[in-house]
Amino acid sequence: MPDIRQLPTLLQQTPDLCGFNVTIPHKQNILPFLDEISEEARVIGAVNCVKVSHPNGHPYLVGYNTDMYGFRKALLEFIPAAISKALILGNGGAAKAVRYALHSLNMEVSTVSRTPRQADEIGYAALPDLITGYPLIVNTTPLGTWPDTSEFPPLPYELLTAGHYLFSTWSIIPKQPLSCKRKSSRSSCLQRLCDVAWTGGKKIGRYGKKKKK
Repeated sequence: MPDIRQLPTLLQQTPDLCGFNVTIPHKQNILPFLDEISEEARVIGAVNCVKVSHPNGHPYLVGYNTDMYGFRKALLEFIPAAISKALILGNGGAAKAVRYALHSLNMEVSTVSRTPRQADEIGYAALPDLITGYPLIVNTTPLGTWPDTSEFPPLPYELLTAGHYLFSTWSIIPKQPLSCKRKSSRSSCLQRLCDVAWTGGKKIGRYGKKKKK
């Protein structure tokens, strides 16, 4: 649905609809169309799952955020417990859910944005001085998705080490995964790319080995 304002028409045309998922770019701009939202979705400020009921013959929409649960579950199976600092690439609806989950794990979090506006946001140009201190990097941007599958976040890949863990919230496998994009053959980064869906997520096993030089 390209325009969220089409939602009321869709609901009228599909009276048997019981629910639907929400993705970019509507996770935040759907909020005014909802009759109720869960506590987690309210705090996060984004919704990715909507339940539809019809009391009194009219659609009643309840919004939830299941991104947070799926991300948190997959992350805990992926990283060591000692990690306490993380960078989030992007500041959209998925990033809000990721931030909520990381804060629930008592992590220090900074957001990386192309256009930083908030006090806790930084630009990509600042990463060479900071990236070594953030062992977890979570990509919530759509870079690398169809049709521009050759794109990737502008990280200083030559500074990544075997101690970095890279996680993508997008259920895609790009031609060259986030952790493999390197500008220096001396980089020792591991190909640790984890793929998460809102149902819980899972690891992509074949990206668990170290890249040969």
